[in-house]
Amino acid sequence: MHTTTDKHKEKIENTETMVDKNRKYNIQSLQNESTKFLYQQRLTNKLNQNEFADTEDMYNYLKKMLS
Repeated sequence: MHTTTDKHKEKIENTETMVDKNRKYNIQSLQNESTKFLYQQRLTNKLNQNEFADTEDMYNYLKKMLS
């Protein structure tokens, strides 16, 4: 279990979000063309499954899906 010392607050446009400092993302794998292609396909499919009122709504959905 993470304590509050493992997290920091991130402010984006007057919104506070708790960000886990210990979570690691393998962004280097996106340099691989096949991985990048699969990620783009899956993201597009996820976005096409929903209707968004505006870009903020889409952003919040993406943020939730990636956490």
